[in-house]
Amino acid sequence: VVRHPRYKPIGWHGHDFFELIYAYSGSCTHYIGDEVLQMQAGDFCILPPSMPHAMYTARDDGLIANVLIRKS
Repeated sequence: VVRHPRYKPIGWHGHDFFELIYAYSGSCTHYIGDEVLQMQAGDFCILPPSMPHAMYTARDDGLIANVLIRKS
């Protein structure tokens, strides 16, 4: 489990593992492929390996958790 940093834009990237993104509090903007998702507290998203995405949160109350899950 990794806490997503606030106020730091994360550029487009992909992983070789699954990623569960959970908005614990606040909100974030999540770019997945051609879509833009506005995630609010309580929302979660599961990404498969190699899915290009980018995220940004710019609120003091933003707490976004990334759960990294091996393919195996």
